[in-house]
Amino acid sequence: MSKNILLIAICLMLFSINSYAQLDAKQNHYMFNGMAFNPATAGSKESISATMLYRTQYMGFGGGPKTTMFNIHAPIQKLKGGLGLGIINDEVGSVDSGRTTITSTQNISLNYAYRRPFGSGTIAIGPSIGFIQRRSSAKYDARQPNDPILQGIADGNLTGSALDLGLGALYQQDKLYVGLSLLHLTMPKYKLEGQTLNGRLPLTAFLTAGYTYQLNEDITLQPTMLFKSAFVGNTTQFDLSCIATIKNKFWGGVAYTSADAFVTLVGLNITEKIRAGIAYDFTTSRLRNYSTGTVELFLNYDFTIKIDRPQYIIRSPRFL
Repeated sequence: MSKNILLIAICLMLFSINSYAQLDAKQNHYMFNGMAFNPATAGSKESISATMLYRTQYMGFGGGPKTTMFNIHAPIQKLKGGLGLGIINDEVGSVDSGRTTITSTQNISLNYAYRRPFGSGTIAIGPSIGFIQRRSSAKYDARQPNDPILQGIADGNLTGSALDLGLGALYQQDKLYVGLSLLHLTMPKYKLEGQTLNGRLPLTAFLTAGYTYQLNEDITLQPTMLFKSAFVGNTTQFDLSCIATIKNKFWGGVAYTSADAFVTLVGLNITEKIRAGIAYDFTTSRLRNYSTGTVELFLNYDFTIKIDRPQYIIRSPRFL
């Protein structure tokens, strides 16, 4: 059954591979950081789990994307699932007709997942509710000084914000997981000083799956995939990865992303609770002539909090 589910997921991934546009913030460590795109990941571990990720893309190329992610989630028994908090800051620059523009997007979201047994594993379903803000700052020698948009950019910053909703599902077994999520359900608009910037943020779907294979006593293999698409224009991307872990201590692997790169990943389980990793992208597009590649740093910390409850002495009325 596990192999059939994984096969179906991979077939769905391959259905519409046709383009290379960057949608939501890109990451190579998606197999360790599902909270960034699937709210149903909240509470999927038995401990509190905190993750930080930093990515600088197309180094040496002016205006290359820079992404910072932080999320934390935990199982909440009374809620029959888990809660999570996610924060993402994504920044990208551009130069056009003498104007240098830095556009940053901040997203903060609260996630909930309801989890219950299903077959030989568990299934979780849950929403996310968040706030997304886009900020554009630029230096611009406006050729049309009466244009209010150009004046706003030339003078400093324009900002816009909107409510952002998502929904996700996650099925897990000991060795297998399959997840599906939809982000930007409301297709939020960014309004900058009465104007609309770039229309609506499109509804985006994420499909992910992974399987853990015990090669021998010392080595495990984990092939994974991530597919995402807004189903309009050039918005489909996919990632294929395979990571080997040696003696549950050292891990490394390779990946291919249709966005334009081959990737190497290496990492270390520093303790049973702390995991760190680094990934490097070898760019395959024409940008390789202007860029020295992409670096991504990853850190995860799993921990528990023990609460000491006061001891009460209960006396029987018979002896009072």
